[in-house]
Amino acid sequence: GVAPMWSSQSCFIFADTRELMDDRKQPEGGCAKFLAWLWGYPLLGWIKIIISFYQVLSSFMATYRVDWPSINSLQMDSAAVSRLDFLAMPGLNCIIEGSSYKVMLVSYLLGVPLILAVLSLPSLYVIVVGIVSKGGWNQHPKFPSVSRRLLLMTLLFIFVVYPTVSVASLRSFSCQDLGELGHLLKADYREPCPRDAPDGFIFQWSLTFAILYPVGIPFLALLVLF
Repeated sequence: GVAPMWSSQSCFIFADTRELMDDRKQPEGGCAKFLAWLWGYPLLGWIKIIISFYQVLSSFMATYRVDWPSINSLQMDSAAVSRLDFLAMPGLNCIIEGSSYKVMLVSYLLGVPLILAVLSLPSLYVIVVGIVSKGGWNQHPKFPSVSRRLLLMTLLFIFVVYPTVSVASLRSFSCQDLGELGHLLKADYREPCPRDAPDGFIFQWSLTFAILYPVGIPFLALLVLF
């Protein structure tokens, strides 16, 4: 397993669990001791449960067509931050309200790889420096710790954003027949149903990311576990 080894100089250096439990490598400093204690208890699991609760709460507005009291509506809208749905948060959703469905779809589905690319920049830098001056892509002394940090940050980010990107990719297939008005997309009645145009941009884009996110992320997690 992987666990953090805290020092008084840095609270973000990761080491093997065996090293953390070694009596000769006890953490020093108030911040270091607190974070080492925090990692030793299932608080991170509890935090994930709390995040999951607010992720479910944030979906109530779209799932249940209820005239919610204003205080509850504000709580549900604010809970969108628990799944990193910043475009649905109060204030931002008013700014992008007039955007087309295609713009919204691309923003949601391309945002994840762009953020992951930014998170990977330190690892890329370490790899490049290792190739240029250390004799190999994994020869830089910081490579192990930077790689472990990247893995943990990536897993946490995907855990939080998974509901948002899954809904964004799958809702393109939910349509409603409005009679004379036609077969329209439920998420945006300005758009015709993408299922009626399988060669169209929205259908193909959504199908690609539906395979990548709702199906691909759990499959990747299984590969990591087994």
